[in-house]
Parts: sequence; C-alpha cells; structure tokens
Amino acid sequence: KTHNLKTQYFDDNSIVSFYKKIIEFSEQQINFKIKIKKNIINKKLFILKWKSLDNSILIIINLSNETINKKISKKYKIIFSTFVNKNYGKGIKVLSPYESLVLVNN
Repeated sequence: KTHNLKTQYFDDNSIVSFYKKIIEFSEQQINFKIKIKKNIINKKLFILKWKSLDNSILIIINLSNETINKKISKKYKIIFSTFVNKNYGKGIKVLSPYESLVLVNN
C-alpha cells in the first residue's frame, strides 16, 4: 500500500486528515486564539493544551508502541481520535500504541 500525501489527504483515518480536522475545528471557534498553555514532551507522550476565551483543547499523542496509562478528566469531550472504532464509554484511562486524541473542555 502506498502512503503519501495524496493518499493520506483523502483517507479519513490518516494522520493528515486528523490534523485537517483540528485546523477546521479551530477555525470554527469564534474566540479561539491559539495560545499554548502547557507543552510536555517526553519519549513516550506528547501533550499540548491550547486555551481560548471559552474553552480549552487538549491534544494527547502516544508516541510509543506501548500502552500508556493516562487518566483524562471527564470534563474533556473527545472530538477526534485516530482510533475511530475504540469505545471510550467509561472515560479515558489508557492510550493504545500510537493513539492520538483531541479533546475539548467547554
């Protein structure tokens, strides 16, 4: 299977589409100004928090091939996930290998 920008651009489950959705969401927010409040990077986990006047957006990416225990506050709602078929019914407690989430708190 070929993995290039053209194929990823039209694949709804690709990382390119994932970031396109983030950009589209941020452009729809009336008082949204990207202001990095917290940026944590380690070898396995990337967390970025943006704050607007009305809400905050949290991006969490598991950069490893391991499952990571990471409990996320229930005040955040998932708006995008790279694991489209994963059930988050009881909240987020673990991140699967290479899983990415975008969450909003409003």
